Amino acid sequence: MTRQPSLLRGLMLLSFCTTAGLLIQAQPITTDTHRFTEIRNGIYLAQTTDPVFNSNSLVIVNDKDVVLVDSHVTPAKARELIAAVATLTSNPITALINSHHHWDHAHGNQEFSDIPIIGHEFTYMKLAASPLDEPTYTRGLAGNDARLRQLRDQIVSTTDEAERNRLQTDLELFAAHVQDFEEITPIPPTVTMKTRMTLYRGRRKFRSCS
Repeated sequence: MTRQPSLLRGLMLLSFCTTAGLLIQAQPITTDTHRFTEIRNGIYLAQTTDPVFNSNSLVIVNDKDVVLVDSHVTPAKARELIAAVATLTSNPITALINSHHHWDHAHGNQEFSDIPIIGHEFTYMKLAASPLDEPTYTRGLAGNDARLRQLRDQIVSTTDEAERNRLQTDLELFAAHVQDFEEITPIPPTVTMKTRMTLYRGRRKFRSCS
């Protein structure tokens, strides 16, 4: 099987290619929507706190700006990420890197149309073609429908009022998440690379490689 080009391998090594600091084991910073775990000086793993399927992101806080890796699963989740990053730093977000083309990592791209979006040539090709017809995306939509049916069935079948209330809350949250998919307009990278790219941000230098 041919390996699809991706920046993921290089980005996994990102914290070891920087000039800043040692490995950190700090308490996570939690906002209304995200949990940020600092894995190296100014480099955070960003995870949504909602109980929905969503990719993680990487937040790289530099001297004067912020670089993000991956834009989450929907524009709504991307907006939540942008707002949450503002609680970490007042530095502006100046670049977004797509690790690869899968929908859960790149379908928030439209919220970053005013800054460079960096990705592999293959990522551009996939996102500029028919990303809403990609099997991974259509399977995701089918999974959403299945989860909605499951929650509704559980609400009907439970005899415990507290459990029913909890399930109803989960259903409302998940239904809102599913509705967010309707505003997705996939945006491909605006800057592409084939094998390697080096970004310089203040004292930090890091490489993206496929």
